[in-house]
Amino acid sequence: MGEPLKNANPFSNGRLLVIEGFSWGYKDATGAWAIPAKYNDAQNFQNGSARAQEGAKWITIDVQGNMLAEDKRRLKPIEAVSEGLALARENDVLGWIDAKGELAFPLRKYDEAHSFAAGRARIKLDGLYGYLDPTGALKIPNIYFSATDFRHGLALVQTRDGSAYIDPEGKTVWKSTPPPRIELK
Repeated sequence: MGEPLKNANPFSNGRLLVIEGFSWGYKDATGAWAIPAKYNDAQNFQNGSARAQEGAKWITIDVQGNMLAEDKRRLKPIEAVSEGLALARENDVLGWIDAKGELAFPLRKYDEAHSFAAGRARIKLDGLYGYLDPTGALKIPNIYFSATDFRHGLALVQTRDGSAYIDPEGKTVWKSTPPPRIELK
């Protein structure tokens, strides 16, 4: 059947996003080019359309490679879609949009914001980390000095008392024990 595809993503809407050299394109299930590698950057298809970058301009294409009507979305994703939502920015505020470019919940000013994992998005607000749920509610309060995204159902956080792993509900499942105090006489 031919050589295995390198640098490929999962199939989506019958198309496989593939990089060839410095250009992106899409292959079909037979491994043939459905849309030639000609884009500077591209995203996976979702609901029959994908975003692709021609020069400095992002366009929306269908599964045949035809450019769809001018994209009037106000917000553009700044990270890939994760769990159905993509992080987007407008000026100095951040938020998450769905596949249609609609806001999932109101934009807010965060120190940092990250993609969703395990139903939670890590945010930094007022210098401390916490986690949002997909409705935008602060599910796990911003009380951590540092934090990671959830992987395998756990996130590593740093508290005043040391390191801990929490679950997506914010419950501590493991925490470091402080070293014993040694008093000098």
